[in-house]
Formats: sequence, structure tokens, C-alpha cells
Amino acid sequence: MAKKSKERIGIYAGSFDPLTLGHIAMIKEAAILVDRLIIAIGINPAKQGLFTIPERVDLINEEIKNGALKGIKGCKLEAKSYDCMTVKFAQQVGAAVMFRGLRSANDFNDELGLALTNKDQDSSIKTAFLITDPTLTSVSSSMAKALIQNDGKVSTYLTPAIEKATRTKLSL
Repeated sequence: MAKKSKERIGIYAGSFDPLTLGHIAMIKEAAILVDRLIIAIGINPAKQGLFTIPERVDLINEEIKNGALKGIKGCKLEAKSYDCMTVKFAQQVGAAVMFRGLRSANDFNDELGLALTNKDQDSSIKTAFLITDPTLTSVSSSMAKALIQNDGKVSTYLTPAIEKATRTKLSL
């Protein structure tokens, strides 16, 4: 009888305020590599976001259920919030890998320090860097919000549902 393999769990952490098409592309890439991917929304009391943490969880879960993340085969996706160090959250959920998206060399420089700190905290949890599609390198949550506030086009930044929620939240 064949031995059942252990479920491979990964996390993709961020603020996701709001979730962008760049995030979605990274989630799809990470989902190829694990059986279960937790989109982990960090709670930072020092930061005031546009969306509350529960709203972000709901928006992401809606994209998983009915939007751009629907129908990903071979990987169970879920959104969860956490209020501790990311590596501690990874330990709590049994994750073996933390995924980070890189848009540029600047992102790599920022992420390398975090990856080394996480490795120092728990060397059994790996950090995997995923390279952003070149067409998405300018996509960021802050740029999407700024474009909406200035009546710019955001169809290359946000899904229609998240654009609508962001416009509503910004009262535009």
C-alpha cells in the first residue's frame, strides 16, 4: 500500500489593501507549488489601511469563490489574518514555505533581509521568491488607490469586484 504524502502548505503574506492583479498572479504561481496556499493578511496596528482586516479577508475569499482565483486546480486557497511575526504564523499553520513576489531589484533587496531574519527564526521554513510578470511590475495597491482617487484607469491593476469595492470605500 502506498504511503500517503504530507500536504504541502505555503503562505503568501501581505497587507492586500486591496488585492491587486499582481498579487493574483503571484498566488496563481505559488499555487502550482503547494497543495494548500494561505493568503495571509498581516495585522499591523501601526498601519491604518483603507479596508479593515475582515473586509480584506472577505474580498480575497470572494475572488477565490467567484472571481479571478476561482477554479485553481490542485491547490486549496484560503485567506486568513494573523497578528504575529509571519514566520510564527507559518509555524502555526504548518507551512513549509513562505512565498514573496519580486517586481524589481529593489524588492529583492528589501525581501532578502526579511528572508534571512525568518531563516534565523526557523530554518525549516523556506522563503521562495517568485518573479512578477513584466507586465505587472508597476502594479501596487497604493498605485491602484491613487489612480482611482485621480479618475485613472485601473483595469490592469484590480479585478472588477475589487475596483468596485475600492471605489465605494473611497466614495468615488
